[in-house]
Amino acid sequence: MRCYYHPKEEAVALCMSCGKGICQQCTVLVEGNSHCRTCVETRGIANQMAQTAIPKPAGVPSKTPFIIGGVGAIISGVAAVLSIFGGIGSLWLFGFYGLYSSIVFFSMISGVLLAVGLILAGIGYKGIKTNYGLSIGTAGFALGIVSCVFFLIENALVIIARSSNYYYYSYNPWYLAPPIIAMIALELFAATQILWGVAHINSRKYTGNGGLGMSAGIILIISGAFTASLLLAFVGMIMFLVGMILAMIVFQTSKIPRRDYAKDTRLAPPP
Repeated sequence: MRCYYHPKEEAVALCMSCGKGICQQCTVLVEGNSHCRTCVETRGIANQMAQTAIPKPAGVPSKTPFIIGGVGAIISGVAAVLSIFGGIGSLWLFGFYGLYSSIVFFSMISGVLLAVGLILAGIGYKGIKTNYGLSIGTAGFALGIVSCVFFLIENALVIIARSSNYYYYSYNPWYLAPPIIAMIALELFAATQILWGVAHINSRKYTGNGGLGMSAGIILIISGAFTASLLLAFVGMIMFLVGMILAMIVFQTSKIPRRDYAKDTRLAPPP
């Protein structure tokens, strides 16, 4: 069966009001029932819940930001877990010697990967603004970039400190800067996780996979809280990886509004 409004598209449901076959882009769920957008707009079906479930894009809808964001989600999640071995895990694996050798290696690798992942994942959250019109997506992108900058600064300071006089590190101010910047970066990263979690919760009604969006949001908020505590940051990193896996799935399966959505209307215009 073909969509009544878009003959080139396969119908995925029947409108509960008019019985017409409708494609994915024409389908509006109202309390679990499928309706076409025309009926929602003209027959008074839509209550406040239905109205808020129809996105108002802030740009040209596109799947590309979500694809990039999904890749960044996996990279940043893996990098966050890898960063565990740059601290306590480094000492556990290599003993006291790990404090001066392995910690640098793991910190540099995880820091760069995390920075790259945050940038790419941030593009995905920027896509929430573009596709669904939610400003929190842009806020998540901006905070992710700020976190990325601080992680890169921390890595640069580690290099400077290591290139300085090794035996007099306790008198070298360069050895004090990296941990301070690292703590700031970690707190910014925690705030980013929480903001990304809220973005998933707020956009879940548009994605077509509300349950998974809610799960990803809750896990990211909790992981951000653990990360912000510093002492339990390693728990936050592991939970962040889980949240990012769910976020990647949400990004890849999210419904994208039709490209002919008008910026000043909630409903797609009839073809």
